[in-house]
Formats: sequence, C-alpha cells, structure tokens
Amino acid sequence: MLTVFALLCGLTAPAVQAAASERPVTDQAGNVMQALALQDAASQGANATAMQGCTADGTLCLTLESGENGERKLSVAGKGDSRLAAGDLAALQLQNADNLEYTLWPYVITLGQNPDSLIVGVLQNARTMYSGGGANQSNLLLLQAHRQAGTLQLTQVLGVQDGFWAMIRACFSERDMRQRAGACHDEYTFNGRIALDAGNTKAMPRLIYRTRATSFPGTVSRQRDSLSAPPLRKKDIVQAVDKACSYRRVFTFDEARQQYLPNRPLPACDDYQLD
Repeated sequence: MLTVFALLCGLTAPAVQAAASERPVTDQAGNVMQALALQDAASQGANATAMQGCTADGTLCLTLESGENGERKLSVAGKGDSRLAAGDLAALQLQNADNLEYTLWPYVITLGQNPDSLIVGVLQNARTMYSGGGANQSNLLLLQAHRQAGTLQLTQVLGVQDGFWAMIRACFSERDMRQRAGACHDEYTFNGRIALDAGNTKAMPRLIYRTRATSFPGTVSRQRDSLSAPPLRKKDIVQAVDKACSYRRVFTFDEARQQYLPNRPLPACDDYQLD
C-alpha cells in the first residue's frame, strides 16, 4: 500500500518551531537528518491547498499540493549538486477514509553517497470518538524519493507507529467515582521517535526507533474492565510506564527486500492501537 503526503492538519506552532530548531545529525557515511520548518504554501487553483517544509538553511524544500480530485503532488526544490532539483514532481496515491488525515514528517534524510535520493516521511493520522472519550493514532511511513528514468519515484521503505492517545470513561455512577478515587478516565499514551544512528558506515542510514508508552491511573489495561479492579488509593493515581511497550529497536536497510527491518520483532502493544 502506497499511502503518502497530504495536508498539514493539527500540527501546532510549538511543534513546528521545536523541529526547525534542531541541529542536523550526520552519520559516518555522510547521511544527514535535518529538521524541516513546516508552513502553509501557495497553491494553484481555488480549491487546491498546499504545505511546505524547508531545511533551516533553505537548501532543500518539500512541497505537497492537494487538488480537488484527491491527488497529491510532491515537489522537491534543491540547491547545490543534488540532481533532485526544483521542479521534480511525483503524483501520490493516497488512501482516503473519513477518519484519516495526513501530515508531513518534519524531517528529511539526505544520502551522502547517493545525491539523487532522499528519505522523506508522512504521518498517517486516524482518530475516533465515542461516549465519554476518544482516541487517535499516528503512523509514520518513510519513503525513499529518487530519480528513475528522468522522473521522481517514491518507494515506501518503513512503517512504524509514531503516536497514540486514548481517554476512556471509567465512571458511570457516584459509586464508580468513589471506587476510582475521582480518576474517572483511563488514559493511554504512546510516543515513537526515529533517529539516525551516528555510527553507521553504510550507504543507507541505520535508524534507531525508540518508544515510550504509559497508562493512567497506574497499570490499567484496555483488555480488562477497570471497575472489576480493587478500589483505587491516592498512591495509585499516577502515570505508569509500560515497560513492555517502551523499547528500542535498530532498523537496517535490507537490499534484497528494499525495506528497513528491525533487529528484533516489535511487540504487539494492543493497548496503544485503534481497534
């Protein structure tokens, strides 16, 4: 499934500024991971919308335009020796659903030994609402953008979970409120982050994926009825780290499969997934 870039939805200004201020990270093969400053961009047509992400020095910009028919077009504007220059375009097929939105990953990885190629990303965001709560999940899709036969091509090379948040009502009566010591919602969070492995010497970067998962109050689970547990005490009203779903994996590019593979399987972590 090739699901790719779309409109910038729900990204706050502080998040944009934080990403734009980060320093580039370089590995021993000359691959560089740089933050992008994201903003709305000029678009063509009354019903078209666009967003843009540029590196701090302005030498590389990605622009995503969305038209009336749902087609997305990514353009790359580059300076210097890269043959991925201004005007390179790729039309992208996007999976459409009522609860899906797409945002540009605020980073880009340039490949030191292959100036024709970049690694870019899209965040696929899904959300759901229900009585007394709601949940949203974000998945990161990394794609290699490269020139082939004179045109810009996109190939998905990795898909991992970027984030999750859920709030689930746990009180339905005054008795429930007493049993829960006033903590009337279960909350779940999951955050994932991709970083460049600075010690890598291979042409394709090695990627480090770190996650942190928590639940509140204490070690609740979506697989169990919270009200069947013993009454909560004040010391139970804390955020607990889920050690099984807070982990580190190293992804290495497999040339035969043209995909990134982890050094160990990823745990299922169903508490931090949309149903």
